[in-house]
Amino acid sequence: MRHLTFILRTAWRGFAVLLLCGGALGSAQAASRSQLALDPLTISLRQQQSPSQFAEPLPLTLDASREGEWQLTGETLEWRHEIAVEGAVSLALEIAALDLPAGATLSIGAQHWQGPLRHRSLFTLHQPGRVLQLVVRMPSRHAQTFVLQLAEVQAGYREASASAATLVAKAASACTVNAACNSDAALQQWAASVVALTVGNSATCTGTLMNNSQGDGRPYLLTAKHCYTTTGGADPVRAAASLRMAWNAVTPCGTVLASAWGAGAVVTQGATHRAEYGDAWLVELDQPPPASLAAWYAGFDARDQMPAGALVGLHNGNGLQRQLLSTQSAPRLTRSVADFLGGFSLLGWGFSPQQGGASPGASGSSLFDAQGHVIGTLSTGISCEAGTPQVTYARLAQAWTGDGSTGGSLKPWLDPTNAGSTLGGKSFSAATIVPTTPDVPTTPNVSSPSAAGGGGSVGWTLLLAWLLAAGGRSLRSIASPNSPINSRAAECARSHPARAQSVPPANRPWPARCARGLH
Repeated sequence: MRHLTFILRTAWRGFAVLLLCGGALGSAQAASRSQLALDPLTISLRQQQSPSQFAEPLPLTLDASREGEWQLTGETLEWRHEIAVEGAVSLALEIAALDLPAGATLSIGAQHWQGPLRHRSLFTLHQPGRVLQLVVRMPSRHAQTFVLQLAEVQAGYREASASAATLVAKAASACTVNAACNSDAALQQWAASVVALTVGNSATCTGTLMNNSQGDGRPYLLTAKHCYTTTGGADPVRAAASLRMAWNAVTPCGTVLASAWGAGAVVTQGATHRAEYGDAWLVELDQPPPASLAAWYAGFDARDQMPAGALVGLHNGNGLQRQLLSTQSAPRLTRSVADFLGGFSLLGWGFSPQQGGASPGASGSSLFDAQGHVIGTLSTGISCEAGTPQVTYARLAQAWTGDGSTGGSLKPWLDPTNAGSTLGGKSFSAATIVPTTPDVPTTPNVSSPSAAGGGGSVGWTLLLAWLLAAGGRSLRSIASPNSPINSRAAECARSHPARAQSVPPANRPWPARCARGLH
């Protein structure tokens, strides 16, 4: 007996039937499509102003209960939609809400998920091309529980890492020093805490895995706040959910540095926002690094005093495998008004590296003192292409006490036992990690807040934190706070305040925490 096939277009949760016909869906049936385009002028501006950015976030509000093509064949219900962005070389999506019932499957290009599955703020992988096909199949009896809502498409206008020829050229620069070429065993241990990042499926940065005084192996990651604000982000909870980490992005000394995201890298995804202040941003990863990598949990020194001895920065600048910069000289104490942080008065360690240099994608990487303690995070700089390289690291001491709140200071998370402002690094194996500490810090810091403020979301979309080669000037573009993306972010912030999200439910053990973002 021939199956009857129903072709439906969703008008509301009840699935209105538009057409009944025999046989399969005809090839002449027009596919449901969202058509967008990249603006060449905007992309040209991004490439000049924000060299660590590789994709443009485009607002896309789509609800499968109202858009898309439905087809019912027997007991199987299928939904299809495609997204096209003219001028894009790759596409990725932010799924604001997904409820995939048992027996259902979701395919977005070459990525696949199977129900039952619930997600909020799920970021898909970038896939090559300017068109993405979305297909959902499910038992028709479960259709009423299915939810799929999109919030944004990230349209790549270049690869996350540069072309092979460009990578080789950058790797040959005198300012690009392979970290593996340093023979110091202690430094190589510290380097195992460094991880390449993508933020919001749109920009590259670097982060550092941090130890805490509880000694429980919780995977705290320290990076820079401007890693998400400079691409238009205003919600640290959403930005944390988007984080993708490339571990083991290394190559032996004597070999050409390649993409940090290439062969050999171990990629994990997702984090929970914990705290931010100034240009410091602390998150907790959804999963620890694989034990096989023997990752190092870096120690810290949050005392506001001049460091003695050599200083080393470890990073993944230009999207390349792990590099270093160093100086034997004492850094300058700097204080600057950081426009990219809404006029924040940023305290920093500044110097011109005597070996190596930094570049776009190195932002958020840590500065290590001679004992291997993290003392700052890379905030601004001038790359080698501009002439004499310069770097400024936001001092860890400023964010340590922050504004005195749990969500606006690092101390409650990295020193929950009040052991002090210095701590050594540590290596963990799966057997030694003890994920049983309650999610709320035991004694939040209550010191006086800084008059400069901090910890909140930046109200304007600021597009640059890096000083470029063109005269070493910081270029800035300000988007309207009433633009669709900022309006949506503001609504999210009103419904789910970042500070409320930064304090997880009490008495919920770390391994049981699987919800994040807007849950």
